[in-house]
Formats: sequence, structure tokens, C-alpha cells
Amino acid sequence: MNKSLRIFLAVLALIAVSFSVLYYFNLIPFLNKTKKTEVNLSETPTTQATPNSSTLTPSSCIILEEQYCNQGEMVYVNKEPFGIGFRLPIDAKIYVPFKSRIEDEKELKIMEINKEFYSAAVLLDLSGGGGGDKNFFVALGYPKIENKNDILEKGDFLASAGKVKVDNAIGDYNLVLTFRSFGKTGQWQTDVDLLKQFFPNTQK
Repeated sequence: MNKSLRIFLAVLALIAVSFSVLYYFNLIPFLNKTKKTEVNLSETPTTQATPNSSTLTPSSCIILEEQYCNQGEMVYVNKEPFGIGFRLPIDAKIYVPFKSRIEDEKELKIMEINKEFYSAAVLLDLSGGGGGDKNFFVALGYPKIENKNDILEKGDFLASAGKVKVDNAIGDYNLVLTFRSFGKTGQWQTDVDLLKQFFPNTQK
């Protein structure tokens, strides 16, 4: 083998080695190696938690949706405060004011007021509040009770407002809300303090 051939082969070997080194370290611009991305299909993608759209923000009066809290008018029976009357859209939601349970087998109760009879959803207060031995929240009218759990918690959805007006002795409302207590006096009385607590901006 002559000298020129040996030099040519040496140069060729040097070029081959250099090319291999450049390729290994991915230094050749037009021959970039594509990196493979491995995906583990057994892993569940991480997602950002989102608020529960069904969660309701409590209103200032708790019992009604915020837009209705200040629309009530004080209702009087025999010149004494009885409750707060509302003219609400049909199916407006009514919520539970405190821990309680529904009276009369979870159905509407018939109440007599000045010899007139009205239907009402009546809840017995289990929270220990109010001024009497037995304290009740009363949603008078023809509400549709939609929550019949044994124990109701504050803020739970209770019922929907009905379309039938109360009229007669109470007034032209489709819902009258009140708190009634039966204590040592042996007589039913309106708990005006609770009315003011839940509806401080009521028109007198």
C-alpha cells in the first residue's frame, strides 16, 4: 500500500470518527435527533379543582334569595306584628333559617288565624334559639315542600313559593314568613326579635 493511499484512509477514518462524535452529541444542525416523549397512560392528568356550581352563597336574610330579602312588608293581625309578607315569583326558593325539622309528617300544616284557615310549612327550631320553650319558623301560604329530610340544617333548600295568594285576614301576599313561640304564657306569640334579626330592613 503506497503512502498516498495510507494518508487517504487515515483522513477518511478521522472524518468518520469526527462525524460519529458530532452525531452522538447531536451537534449536526441538519441531523437533529428527535426526542421521544414517553406518556404513561396509567396516570390520571392533574386537573385544577373548580368550585361546585351547585353551592349557593348564603343571602343576607338566609331564608330567601338576596334579591327578595328587602321586599317584604310587616303584616299585622289585631294590630300586633304577625310576620313579613312577600309577593314572590312562582317557584322562588325558600331556605331553612336554623337547624330544625318539619312538623306534621313533613307536609303543610293548617293554621287558624282570626278564624281563617291557612296552609303553611312549619319547622320546629332545634337550634336552641328563640324566646319560648317551643319555637317555630312558619312559611305561610301554599309553598311546595321539596326537602323532607328528618333533620334540616341552616341554609338547606326547603320549599318553593306557590302562586296562590294568602288574602283574607293577612293580606295580598303569596308568602308570609314568621317566627312563633309557645312558652310559659301558654299562648302563641310572634317572635319579633327573630323577625328583625333575619329581616332588619323590612318596611314597617
